[in-house]
Amino acid sequence: MNKSFLAILFVSVFMLTTQANAKIDNAKAEAFVEEVTREGIEDIINANIPQAEKDAKFTKLFSNAFDLEFIGRFVLGRNWRTATSTQRIDFIKVYKEFNIATWSKRFDEFKGMNFEFLGTTA
Repeated sequence: MNKSFLAILFVSVFMLTTQANAKIDNAKAEAFVEEVTREGIEDIINANIPQAEKDAKFTKLFSNAFDLEFIGRFVLGRNWRTATSTQRIDFIKVYKEFNIATWSKRFDEFKGMNFEFLGTTA
């Protein structure tokens, strides 16, 4: 993996959370990606803190930065319509837990790397 993977991940998830017909403000999108990435690198990846604390910080960052219900609905696809309310809630909860468990541990692979932001395109 390389440092561009992290940037691609953040940008991809951000793009999934934006409505298709919404006008994108490139400056706001760029500031959002830069801030989330900076916070992830400084406060989680390069922080010399126990894994439990990294997990807690990542949980907060992930929950605040991404529309997990929208992304979860997208991931579940057409099955979202036939799922019961309880199944939907359970899926979103497990989906969030899965992503947090996966990514908070994998961020150590990026330790010591620099992030180079090259801009945005509409």
